[in-house]
Amino acid sequence: MNKTRIASAAVAAAAAVSLSAAAAQASTVERFDRSAFDSAPVVTASGYAMSAPTRGELGGHLELSVRAADGSVPAAGACENARVRAVLTVSPGEAFTITTRGELCGHPVDGSPTLNAAFRNRHVTYSGTAHRRVKVLREGLIAFNHSFLGAQGSVGMSVRW
Repeated sequence: MNKTRIASAAVAAAAAVSLSAAAAQASTVERFDRSAFDSAPVVTASGYAMSAPTRGELGGHLELSVRAADGSVPAAGACENARVRAVLTVSPGEAFTITTRGELCGHPVDGSPTLNAAFRNRHVTYSGTAHRRVKVLREGLIAFNHSFLGAQGSVGMSVRW
């Protein structure tokens, strides 16, 4: 009777290992670090918008808008809350839309804006047909800066498919 219990436990353990291996193969983690440069961003009294192809894989594109919460961008050396919306196209027909808040700051010397905005899974929607379930792991980050050369934006996140 003891051998029967041991054999049953061994069969159950083997089944659990094979199920967890199948689950691990069914979902994969992919890292996206995409940046874009727009030489002529839209600049208004309340924020910035840019749209440009991303560096790296073909078909990538980033649309990013930053809007100061109080309706005017911060002065040199000051920071304030901002609303951020980014649409990151990772391949044709696949895009992530991120809506979050961040901190928009004016550089202490020349007042040029910089933004850092963290986001989680609840801030992201996925559009596409390649994957049914998408989950952003940990926190992602959106960064933006604007200088006399133009605007640069980037999005970084890890996604489980």
